[in-house]
Amino acid sequence: FPNGTQALPYTASPAVRGGTTPYSWGIVSGVLPLGLSLDTSTGKISGTPQESGNKGFSIEVIDAAGVKTSQWFWIDIRAPLSITTTSFFNGGVNNSYGTSARASGGEYPYLWNVTSGTLPPGLALATSSGYLSGLPSSEGVWNFALEVRDKGGLITTRNFSIEIKPQLKIILPYFSSSGVVGAPYATSSSAIGGTMPYTWRISWQTLPPGIILD
Repeated sequence: FPNGTQALPYTASPAVRGGTTPYSWGIVSGVLPLGLSLDTSTGKISGTPQESGNKGFSIEVIDAAGVKTSQWFWIDIRAPLSITTTSFFNGGVNNSYGTSARASGGEYPYLWNVTSGTLPPGLALATSSGYLSGLPSSEGVWNFALEVRDKGGLITTRNFSIEIKPQLKIILPYFSSSGVVGAPYATSSSAIGGTMPYTWRISWQTLPPGIILD
């Protein structure tokens, strides 16, 4: 039988040939997915699945002459399609960016698209994987909606926002004040852009003995 989706209406009918009509149908072993039922006069299975999972069962058909036969079937009920990513991290101008949108339920493969709004300039979405990557080129806040479509045509969307911060820069690139051996010394550097708080470190050479960097 075809796959179904939790909380969405389902209908399917077995095919039979031979024997003498009318037929009578029944479940002789196993169980139908919760929420589905079998019409004993037509063999039609219908209803609204209440849980996901794979259920196996045997259907028996009896014709007007009392001849019977049975066959084992499976129905796979998929969880509802949903975008499980709740937010994307913020980025910075000219800083490499890469992350993936995630979804669950439905039926693979998924197809991703931006349906409204705009991605930050420099970023692109891979429609087959949901991978969002690139080199942001402009600062600002960018709002957009992502859509994911599964193999069976189910669709769901979710709204997102990404802020692109100005490029991180040290705005006092060198220290001009001189120090004296044995005398207290203090000076500061500062930065703009990126996302605070900042963490500082010495990346090349060493400070004069007795001086430390906070």
